[in-house]
Amino acid sequence: MALDFTLVQLRYFQEVARRENMTEAAKQLNVTQSAISTSMAQLERTIGLDLFIRQKNRSVVLSPAGKRFLAEVTIFLEASEALGETAQGLSRSLSGSLTVGVFSPIAPTRLPLIHDEFAKRYPDVQVTYLEA
Repeated sequence: MALDFTLVQLRYFQEVARRENMTEAAKQLNVTQSAISTSMAQLERTIGLDLFIRQKNRSVVLSPAGKRFLAEVTIFLEASEALGETAQGLSRSLSGSLTVGVFSPIAPTRLPLIHDEFAKRYPDVQVTYLEA
């Protein structure tokens, strides 16, 4: 059974759980409190669970189901972020060859540091150095 919730709802849920207060979460996320409240109500309806126990002082605490859900949401959001970074890296990856002219007196001290960092960032680029 596919559940139709959004990454935004999951991020809101994570922040509400962290702050234990929808108003504080809204401030942190730069959205209105009603946007958070509506989003959390929709999320709870979608998954069929009460994620929060509402307190009289307008704070919330996670229900037992909410605690379990938060653990999975945290893993999911971390994986989502890693996926986004991978996609960005793939879209920016370089390949091919590059010839670099280097000034002889500084080459022995500076070049290894620059080369190592460049090779880490762009492993598919073949670099050739020419001393001048």
